[in-house]
Amino acid sequence: MLDILIVEDNENKLNKIKEILEENNYFIKEKLSIATTINQAKEYLRNNQYDLMLLDIQIPKMTGEKALVEGGLEVLKSLKNPKHKTPNHIIGMTAHDESAELAAINFDENLLQLIRYDETTNEWSKKLENKMNHIGVSKAGELNKSNQYKYDIAIICALEDPELKSILNLNDDWKKINLPNDDVNDYHTTTFKNGRKEITVIASSPSQMGMVASATLTTKMISEFKPRYLFMTGIAAGVKGKNEYGDVIVVDTSWDYTSGKIEMIEGEEVLTPDPYPLRLSAKLKKIANNISRDDLLLATIKSKWSADKPVSSLNVHVGDVASGGAVIESQSVIEGIKKHVRKIIGIEMEAYGVYFASENSLMPKPETMVLKSVCDFADKNKNDNFQKYAAYTSAQVMYHIIINELSFD
Repeated sequence: MLDILIVEDNENKLNKIKEILEENNYFIKEKLSIATTINQAKEYLRNNQYDLMLLDIQIPKMTGEKALVEGGLEVLKSLKNPKHKTPNHIIGMTAHDESAELAAINFDENLLQLIRYDETTNEWSKKLENKMNHIGVSKAGELNKSNQYKYDIAIICALEDPELKSILNLNDDWKKINLPNDDVNDYHTTTFKNGRKEITVIASSPSQMGMVASATLTTKMISEFKPRYLFMTGIAAGVKGKNEYGDVIVVDTSWDYTSGKIEMIEGEEVLTPDPYPLRLSAKLKKIANNISRDDLLLATIKSKWSADKPVSSLNVHVGDVASGGAVIESQSVIEGIKKHVRKIIGIEMEAYGVYFASENSLMPKPETMVLKSVCDFADKNKNDNFQKYAAYTSAQVMYHIIINELSFD
């Protein structure tokens, strides 16, 4: 449907124009504006962006005044004012010879169409229908283009160091770009090559850690870059007995452990979680499960890390992960969370926000995966010894998925 402004003071002519538009389903009532004077038209153009303006040439300046021979041209000239929004298409219409002669030069100079209105023939209506069909096709093309993916991959990391650095180490041909309307985030772009296929990639990290910051960046990147797939890599806290340092956790089910209500239990205020879980797509979950069984791949990834690393084998785990807004250094807090989600395999601060932002984004929506590697177990013994290794393993598993497992058709 088109947003249309009709500038017309002749009620009979106006009704015939509306009849043609309605017959061809070019508009709905909520998207049609009607101005009967020059001043009304200017007011509409100040406040609205239209797909089309149908402009009568002979219209009055104000209600109750005599129509001006060149009234419509005054509306046309007003579009030079930056406060007025120029319609995407403009069609002039007049039944008067004098107005047609005065308008012809102006419309020709601006490559605009002028239709001679004559109620004794249907020639004017045929011309209007042809032009409207052209505009409709153009509008559909614009909508289709806006719903197309621009990038193959977007990558978000909560920390610039070591998480984003591990992503930038995947390729030595990154270019830093800045958006003119974004003075907060830096973006990095490159192409990953898979045979002849070049996979376009954009990566960034927010200005701070946390669910809100990552959800905000996710929304910005989806809106601006329209990625087909979106990944978040980095580091997380594991659960003792379920994973080891450096193991990659693929977030299958994510939930916000800080969402719920505070209740009095045995005289103490206790937060009772009321989780609304968000899930990994079945397609991406299958890919993750297959990689978890690829011992040779995981051993190769570990062997290529030359700095400090744990003695345990590298593994991939797919399962439930809790997200919250605070860094945890207490085993009792973890045990409290585990009471509500028994199969939890990790705790971190961003996954739920990333999944929520992706699921609720405008079209086209990306398929999203969060995978983070264990760097500690959220207890008093936590340290930074394996942060760089953990950031590396999550980045490498993501890279393997992109190069070998995803389709970009």
